[in-house]
Formats: sequence, C-alpha cells, structure tokens
Amino acid sequence: MAKDNFFSVEFDSFGVDESVANDVTGFDDVQNVLFEWCKETTDLMVAEFDNMPFDKYGQRVGRSTGNLRQKLVALPVEKFGEVYTAEISSQDVDYWAYFNYGVQGRFSTTKAPNSPFRYKDKLPPLSAMQTWGMEKGYFTGLDEEERETLAKSIRWQIYSTGIKARPFIEPVLTEKHIQKLTDNLGEFIAGAIAQIQLPKTPNK
Repeated sequence: MAKDNFFSVEFDSFGVDESVANDVTGFDDVQNVLFEWCKETTDLMVAEFDNMPFDKYGQRVGRSTGNLRQKLVALPVEKFGEVYTAEISSQDVDYWAYFNYGVQGRFSTTKAPNSPFRYKDKLPPLSAMQTWGMEKGYFTGLDEEERETLAKSIRWQIYSTGIKARPFIEPVLTEKHIQKLTDNLGEFIAGAIAQIQLPKTPNK
C-alpha cells in the first residue's frame, strides 16, 4: 500500500472456476463493485466531516482540516495475479491520523485519551499555525506582529492541551457497511471474501 493510501480492500479470486470468471467478463463487474464501494465509503467519510460541530470561530470543524477533506479519493482497482486491490487515498495529505485519532497534549490527555500520539518536547511548527490562521481568516485585520503573537498563543495551546480526536473513519467502517461489500461481491461470485485492511497510524 502506498504511503498515503491509508485504506485498502483486497479480493482474492484464487480457486474460482475460470468459467465463472468468464461469465463476469474477466471480473470487470467485481472491479466495479470494489470501486463503487470505495467511492461510497469516501463519500460517507466526507459526510462525516460535513456533519462535525462548529468551532469557536463559527466554522465546521470538518472543514478546518487544510486539504484533507478534499483529498480523499477512491483509486482505480488494480489486479495483481489473482488479487484485486482497491484503495482510498489521502493523496499527499499525511496528517489524517492526527485528525482522526487526535493528539494528546504535553500536559493533558483529555482531548484525545486513546490517541497513540502525544506532544513531548517539540512544539508544532509556528509556520503551520500562521498558514492555517491566514487560510481560515483568523488573522484578518492584524498586523504582522499581532499575527505572530496570536499564532504563538495558538501553538502553545495546542502543544499544552493537544488536538481533539475527530473520527471520520470508524463511524463509516461499520460491520453493516463492510457486510454490504461482501454481499455485493457475492452477487457475482458465491462465497466471495474480501479482506479489509483498516487504516494504520503512521510511525510516531
């Protein structure tokens, strides 16, 4: 799985009678099932962003994520030997895990008690705070010195108390949604089994 392809589905067609494979036009229908399911999964994740509460600045939390929401995309299904692989990619956005699981603060774990991430000795980059604030319009009307002061304040707050977990993966990958994929594959191939590789957190 590529670095930013954080979610994948694999379907192994080994052992399926070749006549069955021919009946489904070389598994083109299976490819469509896998792709459409991943596309629906992506749409549901985006909906999770859109349904998140408002922050103190009056913006949806799910829309204050840089490019993460816009970057989620279902990739074309690939076949390697007998195995089909369908993936959802966050493209070049690699901070999805920090948003989904949150980050524990240096002095508090309240915002993300179950997160595998925690601030230790290193503060978040000041430049990231400045860019984020400018993009969201939080620094409107402030001069350069005032922007830097506010950015430092935001950075210290995040470092101290952490980043609240905003799950957009777990609410979508329910047993019912995963079963839907198995059922749809079963329409073409009896006993179809798909392996779901859940998202893995990047190295801490």
